[in-house]
Amino acid sequence: MTQRAALRVGTLLSFIPLLVVACSASDNAPATTGSGGASGTGGAVSGSGGQGTGGQGTGGSEPTGSGGAIAGSGGAPAEAGVEAGSDTPANPDSGITDPGKEGDGRFNIDKPPTPPEAAGRLAGVTAGMSRTVQVAAAMGFTGRTVTVYVPSGYVAGTPVAFLICHDGQDRPAAFNLPVIMDNLIFEKKIPMMVGIFIPNSGARSVEYDTVNDKFSQWVTTQVLPAVATLNIKLTTDPEASAVMGHSSGGILAFTQAWFEPERYRRVLSLSGSFLSLQNPGGGLYDNLVRTTMPLKPIRIAMSAGTNDLNAPAWTKANETMGAALMAAGYHFRYLLINGGTHTPFEVNRPWIPDLLTWLWRGYPISGPTR
Repeated sequence: MTQRAALRVGTLLSFIPLLVVACSASDNAPATTGSGGASGTGGAVSGSGGQGTGGQGTGGSEPTGSGGAIAGSGGAPAEAGVEAGSDTPANPDSGITDPGKEGDGRFNIDKPPTPPEAAGRLAGVTAGMSRTVQVAAAMGFTGRTVTVYVPSGYVAGTPVAFLICHDGQDRPAAFNLPVIMDNLIFEKKIPMMVGIFIPNSGARSVEYDTVNDKFSQWVTTQVLPAVATLNIKLTTDPEASAVMGHSSGGILAFTQAWFEPERYRRVLSLSGSFLSLQNPGGGLYDNLVRTTMPLKPIRIAMSAGTNDLNAPAWTKANETMGAALMAAGYHFRYLLINGGTHTPFEVNRPWIPDLLTWLWRGYPISGPTR
């Protein structure tokens, strides 16, 4: 990053926009620290500054390393190294190579301003359309209506990347997710992709907070085939398959990739509930992430606030998760927002473009071929 760009980023990060979301039975659970305290030592996250050098900052509190900054456009590509959305490959079994560590690490930042990509559709961007499909009850889970957002440029019947968003009944709208997707696709920061917005049920915490593969298998075997009936050819490339969520939906996004890395490899967690709200629960991940070898071929973007839910419970749980990911050697990008809160859901908009851009670094902008 040039000196001028670094100064620009530092100036922008002195402004204030906000943090994370959530609400549900599990979100109102009593305060608990789940898997333990905040950041660890020796290889784990430490202090309040960015870790190390390069894309992870240089010991300051802002993500100013090359490729790690929240620039004025809210998630602009790196200014050095492999750019977001470049055609540089990302994983061996997809016929591509590792995109490097630009932008990886933990960054403690002030609330950034809302970037243009999250505020409204940019000039020249055409809105896509939302469609719905009914998914029947199966495997012990209730049926529900799933919304599928299809960008305007998608050609029916051709392979396409996808982004699942949990709590699909309200989070995508609160995040302005369809607009962000349209803008980032238009700017060629992410490949063409459809959004699959899955609503929760009355058993949200059981579905989302339980650390096993049951709900993930329901999504894989019931929801994805249902979406395909809309003449949408969802990719079978796990590198082009992403899952995101907020709070309990955030831990669920990670759980899907953890248990099914052969299907999902890109995770976005906003104020993830990495606590033991069910049995087995999220408190297990600290040890699992640190000790499970070889590393799973997954990439994780996450955020939390210093004033998150049941402070400091959710903050500590995310600090612990970030420390585990760093210690194990995963590609992860973690933004800890000073003064950031859990709700309202809209507070997440300013950093979603940045996290999505980083999440898709290295994947061919032309999209999947299968």
